[in-house]
Amino acid sequence: TILPVEDGIEPPERAPGRGPVSWVRSDGPADSTLYFDFDNDFLSLHTTTAVQRIADQFQQTKASAIDVQAFRGSSKLSNGNMLVEQPGTAENRATKIREILEGLGVTIASLRVILVPDVQPPNGIDDPWSRKVTLSVKK
Repeated sequence: TILPVEDGIEPPERAPGRGPVSWVRSDGPADSTLYFDFDNDFLSLHTTTAVQRIADQFQQTKASAIDVQAFRGSSKLSNGNMLVEQPGTAENRATKIREILEGLGVTIASLRVILVPDVQPPNGIDDPWSRKVTLSVKK
């Protein structure tokens, strides 16, 4: 049953909301960061579209290279333990991005793949943002 609103009763304040979480951060047409779920190299529609835009930017500007920098991350659990992604995770992500870019017409000679071996220590708050691949078109 829904009761009618009574005079003098105001609805509670709405909790401050965070903006929607995006798994892609674009820093202009030539730079994007793709974020991933833990121990995963799955690319959603949004992340695949970002790779497509990077390939288009590379071809339209006749750039010399695309830097693909892959990271693996870690998460601090509620009990204080640290969970670190598997050692091959960054390489799997980089390989998938490289294969997609090649399929979009970017030559292998134009791709510079960098695997970052160090894992950032987690803080329990910003941990998802350490699981990423950055793409940068170089002139």
